[in-house]
Amino acid sequence: MKKMLKHLSGNSLALWVIAVLSLTASMCDEDVVNQDVDNPPPAEETLSKNHTILLYIMAENSLYGFAKNDLNELEKGMESYLSDHANVVVFVDDRHLPRILHYQRQKNHIVCDTVKTYEEDVCSVDPVVLQQVLDFTYNRYPARNYGLVMWSHGEGWRPATSKAFSLPLQQFIGIDNGSNSTGNGGKQMDIEDLGNVLERYEDLRFVMFDACFMQSVEVAYALRNSTEYLISSPMEIPGPGAPYHELFTACLNDDSIDVFKIAQNYYNYYQTRIENGNRTYGVALSVIKCDELVDLAKETKQLIATYIRKEQGDIDLNDIFVYDYRQVPIYYDLDDLMRTIAPYDEYQAWYHQLKRTVPYAMTTSFVYSEFVGNVSMHPERFSGISTYIPKSQSRYTDLNEDFKQTEWYKDAGWGQTGW
Repeated sequence: MKKMLKHLSGNSLALWVIAVLSLTASMCDEDVVNQDVDNPPPAEETLSKNHTILLYIMAENSLYGFAKNDLNELEKGMESYLSDHANVVVFVDDRHLPRILHYQRQKNHIVCDTVKTYEEDVCSVDPVVLQQVLDFTYNRYPARNYGLVMWSHGEGWRPATSKAFSLPLQQFIGIDNGSNSTGNGGKQMDIEDLGNVLERYEDLRFVMFDACFMQSVEVAYALRNSTEYLISSPMEIPGPGAPYHELFTACLNDDSIDVFKIAQNYYNYYQTRIENGNRTYGVALSVIKCDELVDLAKETKQLIATYIRKEQGDIDLNDIFVYDYRQVPIYYDLDDLMRTIAPYDEYQAWYHQLKRTVPYAMTTSFVYSEFVGNVSMHPERFSGISTYIPKSQSRYTDLNEDFKQTEWYKDAGWGQTGW
């Protein structure tokens, strides 16, 4: 999940009280004619471009103050990086009525239009609403490649507590507390529901989670058929999130979207801040290549099913890097787990598949955690992807059962371990 920070750093779903300025209108014209998502777009707006990026902002929660900042960053940055061949579309659900904004370059200037203003509040974490926004974006702004940024709180594969849709509870992205609400007790979107929506759309080059804890192998595996690449962090991210004024620089001019450059721009921004002496920022990011995840599950199954047995007791976590600093940590480094349990030669074969699956992983020297402050990182041990590790303690009983419902549990060999 995206975080509200102490000293402008991270905060997860822990309790806090914040005070931020009310959001004001963006540079877009708010006095426009409402556009129904089912109506065909005007003919002059259907010209296909190389790229369309959709930023889906679920900000009816404690993060609402950061939404305005990120929109300002986006508008600032596009003056330098938005080409004639790209669209940027933003769905915003915050303390104002939900709306859809469209940015494009015309005659060396960035033009922003509010192409839809909703007449009443919607639940942004409802997969039906997401599908409507994606339909609108694909139909009105066709392109060769699409990218989706999901902006909100996030909790990896951990079960949702109040879904907007009535399927079994699993992992979640986003929190929607309803109109003008800024708490964190609202509804959430299940990752499997997200995957079911995204699988309807072609040419989705990447999904980026500007949210905490989302780069878990359980989440990635659930979304393996939804997109080419996932960009995210396996741990907490800074409250201000992605640097939208720099994020897409040198990424949108070619035939395909450079997902590695997007991740590198995100990392470079916070690395530069650290080098300049700012000790309240830091970020750990990775890129997952989704068509390698099935092979990763097969390679993992060979080791998990061979070397882990519940009757042998809990797995020793002392040498496994943890990404989660809450009282009940559930995110551990996948590479460290496999290195710990398997003989060297077998681990090396598995590691080569991991590198094909996670071709990019970078971390600053520290990352801020809301729970313990600055966490020292070890780049040589940062694989960029987390995993759950079952435990026998009673406080993990429900989590162990939830873990069994994930596709990763079933396909990666955990079902043969007794856990």
